[in-house]
Amino acid sequence: ANVLSNAIIKTIRLGRGGEEKSFHIAFTGTADYISHMGVVALSVRKWNPDMPLSFHFFVNNLSDRERGHLISLSQMTGASVYVHLIDDSCFTTLLLSDGVAAFFYRFLVAPTLASLTDRVLYLDGDMMCHGNVTPLWKMDLSGFDAAVVTDRREESSAKRVGTSKYFNAGMMLINIDQWMNDGLFDDIVKRAQENVAKVGNRLSHHDQDIHNQMLDGRVKYLPKKYNYLYNL
Repeated sequence: ANVLSNAIIKTIRLGRGGEEKSFHIAFTGTADYISHMGVVALSVRKWNPDMPLSFHFFVNNLSDRERGHLISLSQMTGASVYVHLIDDSCFTTLLLSDGVAAFFYRFLVAPTLASLTDRVLYLDGDMMCHGNVTPLWKMDLSGFDAAVVTDRREESSAKRVGTSKYFNAGMMLINIDQWMNDGLFDDIVKRAQENVAKVGNRLSHHDQDIHNQMLDGRVKYLPKKYNYLYNL
């Protein structure tokens, strides 16, 4: 059985807006990261003023203060805001030596949103949107589980994990229907558990390697501008 089947304790919808056919965007992280994710959400709205949007926050706790901030976010952006509360104890068999379950929260995005939409844009909380995302909203994903962008040092990373290419998992446009039909929710959890069995709980590359191995040959590669990496 999939240990993460009941990892979402409850879903809270805050604010109004975001009709059914909106573009769904998901963020994951511990509760103290909500403010960073909120900035990413605001940057998406700034550059896409007329797009119907729904934002999803996958977190392990929601304080009254942050609840208020997310209600404000919904009011400021005219978007629906959903908070999916996570039970960290479900992740025990996936954890590495840092003991942080949040690195694996993105495993929950596709199955949780499957009843709402056929696609979701996953974004890390340390990003900023600086342009129009309509091409991602409208993109044909037929035959692909996701659309992604290559990572830095792609060749050495691909060689290390035994894949043909290597992408950065900080941005993934997920084709939810295909993902679920291909059984990837169960597959990726199983792979994470096998990784722990193999490396002990030695800190390795968390879930990015696992995503790459699972999705090798099954993703559409997008131009670098959709996940442009830079040094501060």
